[in-house]
Amino acid sequence: GHSLAAQNGSALPAAKPTLPTAKPPLARASWKALFRWCGTGALLLFLAFQHSTLFPAMKRSFHAYEAAAISRPILTKGATSGVAYLAGDAIAQRLARTRDTGRLARAGIAGAVSHGPQLHAWTMLLERCSLPLVAKVALDQTIFSLYLNAAFCVCTESLQRRPLAFTLRKARAAAWPCLKAGWRFWPLAHAFTYSVVPLHLRVLWVDALEVGWVAILS
Repeated sequence: GHSLAAQNGSALPAAKPTLPTAKPPLARASWKALFRWCGTGALLLFLAFQHSTLFPAMKRSFHAYEAAAISRPILTKGATSGVAYLAGDAIAQRLARTRDTGRLARAGIAGAVSHGPQLHAWTMLLERCSLPLVAKVALDQTIFSLYLNAAFCVCTESLQRRPLAFTLRKARAAAWPCLKAGWRFWPLAHAFTYSVVPLHLRVLWVDALEVGWVAILS
């Protein structure tokens, strides 16, 4: 999960910005909802592949996405993350019965500009490295997760014209809580990311999980 940091306090007053407070422990019901989301998505994909006559339009769309992800990877994966972050934040706001179009736009922009292209580059880099699966997951959930959470935070805060010093303090304050929260879900997810999921579909896979992660846990 590379976006939870920026979901806290994104609508803070511009005059006197204050650092976000730590969130309470995640409820067990939220984790169950997240895993149900992932299970439902996996089941739909399985059915689409095994019973193509039932989902012909889905299969055609999927193959078109595959072709785009291979021929135009940066543009396609940037758009994928933009849509995923937009959808996740929209669902989160609906569940919270709030409406913040500025936050929604910032989430979509940061997903498209920051998350998608950088996750593409990261997965390509790890694929070229002769590392065992455990090492890839460990690197993703330490170095890369810390970096990408900070990059997302800087992007969304910059769009609000926050002072750089405040933005960096916010990213630093959120780093450990976000990292620790992610360890309850993402290592297992990335065991599939870096072993089963094809390289050109890894951003799509992660972003599909991100929708549930952002919507349910933000």
